[in-house]
Amino acid sequence: MGRFGESWSPFRKLIYLSVVFFLTFISFNTIQNLAAQIYEKNGYFTLGKICLFAFNITFCLGSFASSKAVDQIGINRSLFLSSIPILLVYIAGIGMAACVETDAPPTYCQSQIFIIGFHLVSYLCAGVCIAFLWSAQAGYLSELASTSESGRYFGYFLATVNSSFIVGNILPSIVFRVASTSTFFVLLLICASISVIMFYWLPPAGEPNGEQSNQLLAVEENRNRQSAATILREILPEMKRILELRKNPAVKPWIFFFLLFGFTQAYNFGFIYRMVEIALPEGSESSYILAQTAQMFIIFGVGISVFGIFVGKAIDHFGTRFVAKITIIGYFCYIGLSFIQLFFRSYLIACIIGGMGGTADVFIETLLCSAINKEFEGSLDYFGLFRAIQVFGASAGFTILIALDTFSPIWTILLMGSYIGLVWIKLPTNQNTTENVLNERLI
Repeated sequence: MGRFGESWSPFRKLIYLSVVFFLTFISFNTIQNLAAQIYEKNGYFTLGKICLFAFNITFCLGSFASSKAVDQIGINRSLFLSSIPILLVYIAGIGMAACVETDAPPTYCQSQIFIIGFHLVSYLCAGVCIAFLWSAQAGYLSELASTSESGRYFGYFLATVNSSFIVGNILPSIVFRVASTSTFFVLLLICASISVIMFYWLPPAGEPNGEQSNQLLAVEENRNRQSAATILREILPEMKRILELRKNPAVKPWIFFFLLFGFTQAYNFGFIYRMVEIALPEGSESSYILAQTAQMFIIFGVGISVFGIFVGKAIDHFGTRFVAKITIIGYFCYIGLSFIQLFFRSYLIACIIGGMGGTADVFIETLLCSAINKEFEGSLDYFGLFRAIQVFGASAGFTILIALDTFSPIWTILLMGSYIGLVWIKLPTNQNTTENVLNERLI
């Protein structure tokens, strides 16, 4: 890796990282939002949901191993290498579209096993790589930001990155009206490829002096001697070690918290599009439905972008526990409005649901990053544990959605009841957090 931008200020490096992740997730968030619907409309029915389920399985496993792998490989190198296999997801989409759109489909289209297998391999690889990306990102930002301003840095970062929901969903809202599905996947592939190049030139987070530079070179040489087999052998013990962290009394309430929000993420990516479908006239063309769904996800992205900056500041000022309870109430209203949509079937309500979902989503993402930095001293081990728990909840949610394939009001009622219970859970905090200062003032 080059030392491009080494002398930049921390905030300038934050902007660069945010832009690179923005480009990465313009592509990935868009396909994650629409995969279930795109494959269903192209005759592959549950393939999209199955791929998202596979993605979440390896995302969960990768989250356990990510802290050790990132430590061994290095933050910058992990970011670059992890961004490459994600390209397979868009290549698989191009291949699927070629089977549907061309009069003389390629030979591989005759083998459903090959198509499904290639998609599964692509999403399985993407799950591990996205886990490594997020873990390395957390380490990078923790090196950039001090504890007192971590909420602001993570808030700016997530607001920028999650605005990809807006730009990324403007793309399909236009493309599906004037072009083909293959064109859509090609554009995603181009955007993701640019981000891979930018990851290569990402400047290091720190500004080492001469002595530190020599130490870093020694560490780099040691990493180069680490074989892939050595790292793989260490993954299983590392997973066991991270799982042991769940016994920490300060961790237990957060486990339930992130598990339930994992369920909600499955709802976001595996079902929320039905909120739009039931609001549109029966018999609408698939391209029109996909375009209208993309517009709803634009509103989803607006909610993320607008509130992403404020939530970081709120965490710095009020503390993680207070913001966590506000987040729970927001998700409760979000799911409750979805239940109402089953009866009113309004596109306006569907768009409001999208905005509320995006707002709640950026709250939980910022909470995850900031809580690790404030409550657990920026430990990537805890980041891996909580991310794995969240993704495990999402995998369980996708399993339920695949099994049911249609919405059940019972699913909503269970989620709503769970969130009400979470409001009363006391989330532990360290003595140095702003929240404890506020509590002392109140006393």
